Amino acid sequence: MFWQIISIIDILLFIMVGITVLYLTVFAFASLFYSTFQAPGTRKTARFVILMPCYHADDIFEETLKSFAAQQYDHRAFDIIAVSCGNKPITNMKLAQYDIALHVMPDEAYTDVRSWQFGIQHCAPLKLYDLVLVIEAGETVEPTYLSEINEAYQLGAKAIQTHRTYLERTTPMEIMTATFEEINSSIFRMGHVALGLSSGLLGSGMAFEYKWFKDNIMRLPEGSDLKAFEAMVLNAGKYVDFIDDTRFFSKPQHQKKKGLQIVDRSNWMYAQWHALRTHIKQLPHAIITHNADLFDKIFQWMLMPRIVMMSIITLMCIITPLFWWSMTLKWLITGCWVTFVYAIATPDYLINREWEKAYIYSPLLMVKALFYALPSGWALTFTRNHKDEWADDLRQHKKHIKKKSHGLFSRLWQKVASMTDKVRPTPTIVTSREEEAQP
Repeated sequence: MFWQIISIIDILLFIMVGITVLYLTVFAFASLFYSTFQAPGTRKTARFVILMPCYHADDIFEETLKSFAAQQYDHRAFDIIAVSCGNKPITNMKLAQYDIALHVMPDEAYTDVRSWQFGIQHCAPLKLYDLVLVIEAGETVEPTYLSEINEAYQLGAKAIQTHRTYLERTTPMEIMTATFEEINSSIFRMGHVALGLSSGLLGSGMAFEYKWFKDNIMRLPEGSDLKAFEAMVLNAGKYVDFIDDTRFFSKPQHQKKKGLQIVDRSNWMYAQWHALRTHIKQLPHAIITHNADLFDKIFQWMLMPRIVMMSIITLMCIITPLFWWSMTLKWLITGCWVTFVYAIATPDYLINREWEKAYIYSPLLMVKALFYALPSGWALTFTRNHKDEWADDLRQHKKHIKKKSHGLFSRLWQKVASMTDKVRPTPTIVTSREEEAQP
């Protein structure tokens, strides 16, 4: 009886993991066929209203404002509305000195959606806008950012998501954050658009038709999150386009906000479950109305979170040899295949010697994320008290790794990434420091 229960659990877990892996595989390979359309220049100039939520952004808001001041776009054609929340009074005074509209909202009422609603309520009623652009404080844009969005809008795009890129990649956490952000862009944005589905939204770097956004954003109840907004967009039949070449640059969340990013990861896992529980009732309507975008989004929320999926694969590879070796084979193959899928979705520019060192930290970060995802207080306490010990043990372990092994895994991963980049080239990213060094 005991062995039958173990066998049933093994089969059920493998089916759940297998469906998630299959979904990731389809869209990872589809991302190889994503093609960027070079839009012709246009003489039409769309008017933008830029919503910039400034949540605890005392030290980072100026970077965003300076990047928009350097835009190669008619400065009379865009207005910036800063929604300040949780900032120091001196920060609000500094914001007020810029040529923007500043509005302060209560700290306890802040959510991303609520800040958008608050900002759109304070738009000048007599001004006519074509697009509303949401960009978080601390994120910077290229000088041609607004021009490229305008070109896509003039070609008919009514909902646009641009490409988020992390430039600062010095610590293992920053490197892995940048890597998985690019993997997400490949699978959930490039892959979806390549198959004719809507791109996933990020909550920043996204533009919508102003009239539609103003008429619909206030319909969301208080406490709504990005996933509720995304469900509303797809339920309305709006197609979200993804522009891979139009980039905005961000810093890892654990730098912008206090606390570790793995806490945000566990909150994201809860948000996925909450979104599924709230919107599962819309699934029959999506099927009846042939709304493929909404069906895909709800199905995506039904899938196992990737951090849980990788944890299960690792755990089963360790546990199953204690029962039957035949059980282990399928889990080993699944783990290798997932790694191959992630390698396909990773741009070649990320893979270097530092990336391999950061990859060693991945199991540690995964375990810590699971501890933070647990609601029990002992797990949180245990993680906080032992994180320094784990880091010391990892440093001692790295000293015993042979130098010849360094670069082996990264070269293998880079080989796969470079093969796919021949099909899907990644544009060269030039940082501001490199621009200053150029003659």
